[in-house]
Amino acid sequence: AEAAGGATSVIRASPEVIAILARVPSLIKRVAGRTIPVEKFAVQRARMVVDQGRQPFHPALELALIWDGLQMMGEEHRRAIREMMEEALQRDHEGETEGKLDAEQRAQIHLTLCNLGRLDGQERLQEAINHAQQTLNLKLPTDSYGIPLAYLELALCHLRFGDPQEASKYYGLSVGYKPAYLMRRFMDFRQSRCKIEIDLALNK
Repeated sequence: AEAAGGATSVIRASPEVIAILARVPSLIKRVAGRTIPVEKFAVQRARMVVDQGRQPFHPALELALIWDGLQMMGEEHRRAIREMMEEALQRDHEGETEGKLDAEQRAQIHLTLCNLGRLDGQERLQEAINHAQQTLNLKLPTDSYGIPLAYLELALCHLRFGDPQEASKYYGLSVGYKPAYLMRRFMDFRQSRCKIEIDLALNK
């Protein structure tokens, strides 16, 4: 799937890619009767290609975003990702992307830039907050992880600003998001870590 999803613009998948990804749902394995979350993610992205003929938008980076893996990357690597996301967003704004990006793909860009901005420190925190707010302004489907993740990023940004009360408000919106959404178990882990940080800040 990564080979099918590395482009910086939305392009049509080839018939060979569609044929390969059409097999993905049949390869799913269950553990104790339950689907492994990352395999469910792979099935959803494969179906997007098969049903719509469109490639996923940087699926490896999408997983790194959900798992908070960008913080483990080196500064040079993060800078390259930032440039790639900013370029894709600029091309989309200018109408140069074939087929245009959809709301979830725009959310992935904004949330990646938000995460990177938060990691860069105080000088980029307001920029990070703006990207999270732009994510919430998108017309995302209710089963998108983009909505609770945007609230979580806002909570983390306000923690970095030294405002645990505001962080607690956005944390509540993140964990209180009711619709079922993809990769919720991984979000549960990130939300738990955020709650620990908020509690520590409030009890200082």
